[in-house]
Amino acid sequence: MKKIKYLFLVISAVTLASFFFYVMGQLIVRQRANIQPSRMANEAKIELEGSKDFSTVFGEKKTDFKKSLIPFTIIYDKDKKPVNSTTLNNGRIPQIPVGVLESAEKSGENRMSWQPESGSRFATVIVPFSDGYIVGGESLSEYDRTTKCLFILSFYIWMVLLVSSIFGSLYILHRRKK
Repeated sequence: MKKIKYLFLVISAVTLASFFFYVMGQLIVRQRANIQPSRMANEAKIELEGSKDFSTVFGEKKTDFKKSLIPFTIIYDKDKKPVNSTTLNNGRIPQIPVGVLESAEKSGENRMSWQPESGSRFATVIVPFSDGYIVGGESLSEYDRTTKCLFILSFYIWMVLLVSSIFGSLYILHRRKK
């Protein structure tokens, strides 16, 4: 009976440690996804403070919201209506939920994963400024791929640690009996 309890403790410890390292890695990967959107939103804020002409800030070139991996920036006015963007969704500037903009206004910034439709997920950083809101965003597709690789790697490491811990524990328990 002691052998079973000992093995259960070893298996539990290895499983919890592996899970902890996977979750920690996943959080690091996801937090890194906020770096570029934050940089873009804050740089746009610096450029736009005091400016009233939002139409000339980004130029004419627009990316396709659903297909592009290029980070994007969207400007919303005080009425929470989109006025300019570096990206389009079906020919229109994407509309982020109004509550997200309100939350950014209350806290000074809002960081979130935004899924406007199935198959499209974005890391977004929303920053309020004197004349509205700026959203910096980037597709999470590459980060999701990295997280899947991290999961597979964590699973293999868990299996190796589990098997080696069980055999090591059985060996130690067997040696103690003698």
